[in-house]
Amino acid sequence: MNSLNPKPTPPQPAAITTSTKTMLGKIRGKSIKILLLLLHEPSRTFELGEILDYPPHYVWKYLKNLQKYGLTREQDYFWFLTDQGASFTKYFDKPNIYNESINESRKKLETKSKETRNENKRVFKQASLSVFFSNCSLEAVERRVVEVLVAHFNETESKFIYCHDQYEMSEKFDCRPDQVIPVMQHLKQDHIAYVFHDRGYNAFKVGLYKSFVELLQKTEG
Repeated sequence: MNSLNPKPTPPQPAAITTSTKTMLGKIRGKSIKILLLLLHEPSRTFELGEILDYPPHYVWKYLKNLQKYGLTREQDYFWFLTDQGASFTKYFDKPNIYNESINESRKKLETKSKETRNENKRVFKQASLSVFFSNCSLEAVERRVVEVLVAHFNETESKFIYCHDQYEMSEKFDCRPDQVIPVMQHLKQDHIAYVFHDRGYNAFKVGLYKSFVELLQKTEG
């Protein structure tokens, strides 16, 4: 499964020229993560920031730099890959070039998360859903997804979890595999939760938007 969201047939990518190949040595790290997200679907700056947990102004600087290289373009507040950007980014969208193994990546992520929790002395509030659910019209399955993600956040202080595929998501959220796509599309539309294929970890990242967590914490306070 390559994507949870149906996408229109992409245009024929432009050929990688000598000048484009030269850029391979200059584009790395966070820039590649942003490009891979845009390869999945066009996004706004703050959406990229929330998914990657980077400040919006920080993401914007990266996007503008990538625009100078001719890899991204902006239209109506959304960022897109150019034909050259899509062709360039597909170079990294292959096994054994940029991706790490799932188990190794998850182990690193868990270790980093534990270290962060040990260093962080501030006590996080327990996010309450009672007020939110009383003022929304989510279906039962959608509520379960939110409840699982919030419970995970309360326990680990992490706003997201990783799932290997759609079936692991359905098992974790106690729903049918065919329900995963419409449920996540609705939650994303309401700006509650998101899902995208994180090629850096070769897994699906399912998480709560930072703004939604802050809303719950303010409601409880």
